[in-house]
Amino acid sequence: GVSEEVLKTYFGTPGSTIGGIRLEEIARDYTRFHHEAFALPDGAAGFAGIDTCPFGEGYYSRSDLWWLRQMEWMCLCFPEGLLKRSLAVNSTLTQEARRSMEEMLAPYGRRELCRLLGQGYADLAPSGVAEPMEIRCPAVLLVGERDRTGKVMTYNRAWHARTGIPLHVIPDAAHNSNADNPGEVNRILDEFLRTVDAAQRDAHTK
Repeated sequence: GVSEEVLKTYFGTPGSTIGGIRLEEIARDYTRFHHEAFALPDGAAGFAGIDTCPFGEGYYSRSDLWWLRQMEWMCLCFPEGLLKRSLAVNSTLTQEARRSMEEMLAPYGRRELCRLLGQGYADLAPSGVAEPMEIRCPAVLLVGERDRTGKVMTYNRAWHARTGIPLHVIPDAAHNSNADNPGEVNRILDEFLRTVDAAQRDAHTK
């Protein structure tokens, strides 16, 4: 199970990339991500997915699923320095965002980083989870207009089309849009949080 501390820490917070996948996975089994939870003091407020992908095999082709599950060994083919530089360069547009990404990757050794990447992408669509997870609380999706990480843009457009969750394409941003264009991301999240607050107030008055 998932502890109360973890639930209160993660639910209602933005999910970025693999972190967003983890939020969806946890939420799959907990009703706190549903509208009914609004009346509870510790209920989920909302979900903001930043440059992440939908959870469940239903969004991915058989070819996609196969490649996603090969990430670990493919990443191990790269020397550590080249792997980290490639991840930073391909995930960002601005120098500041690139430096931030490089600092984030610095503590990880090559094998640990490859294992985390492999597990994270494989968990997008774990075997046996065919149906996409339904997020019933207020939600919003954000993706950089120049996100070239795999098929993140394609998956987000499919997610939006299938669920109706609002999708915002962030200008002047790649796969790390909250670092490339923090002003626009914060503006959208601020508007979203105002909507969530209003929904919570309505739920508490019913």
